[in-house]
Amino acid sequence: FPSHDINRVTNTGTTKVFTLQAIVSVTGTNNNTIHFAFFKDGVLVPCSEQDITIPASGKYSTVPLQCIQELETNQYVEVWVKNANATAKLPWITSML
Repeated sequence: FPSHDINRVTNTGTTKVFTLQAIVSVTGTNNNTIHFAFFKDGVLVPCSEQDITIPASGKYSTVPLQCIQELETNQYVEVWVKNANATAKLPWITSML
């Protein structure tokens, strides 16, 4: 993956199967449910979906994502995060893809 943007990597090589792995840490408000997933070319990769409920305001939670996907040349993968309980922005998200 020599080509990448923030939160996105692009396969610039030949078509092949990859193990996708990411670790995401997030904090938020008490009892917010946060969803995480890989998206390939903007489409959800269902096998990667994870969610957590923030146990207490300000406490950090970490979620691993992992799945196997075939990527063709110039297909890209991103990590998406969604707060399912509130419209408030998440104050801190870090990820490593």
